[in-house]
Amino acid sequence: RRLAPAAAAAVQPGSAAVPAGAPRYLGCFADQTEDRDLPVSKDQGNFQYCAHQCQGYKYFGRQWEQECFCGNDYGKHGPATGCACDAANIGGDKNCVYEAAPPSDAEYVGCFADDVDNRAFEKFAGIGDFNFCAAECEGFEYFG
Repeated sequence: RRLAPAAAAAVQPGSAAVPAGAPRYLGCFADQTEDRDLPVSKDQGNFQYCAHQCQGYKYFGRQWEQECFCGNDYGKHGPATGCACDAANIGGDKNCVYEAAPPSDAEYVGCFADDVDNRAFEKFAGIGDFNFCAAECEGFEYFG
């Protein structure tokens, strides 16, 4: 993918944008607030929002009142029971864990100079790493 001008609004909590590829449910797993099973905390939001926020990670989990966590490993505290994955309150100290969408199919095309008075890209999505930029610029032919 080389992403090009087409409407690409940033995903907000509660929106329905779904990342490419369907996340796969892996199960209900225990969590501990002092030692998170999935260590990267994101904002609260619905399933699609969490899936989007965790692009670039192997796994994401949702718990409590729509809390979202990401990571590249899961299950260090073992399996759990009682996850209500579709409920407003999923359950505390346990995650509904999903395999995240596959990474972006973006390809490197080169390094180009930028002019602050005449930007090459029409949208400023914010400051972040490769995965952040790929997710925020979904729908565009190029991003950088």
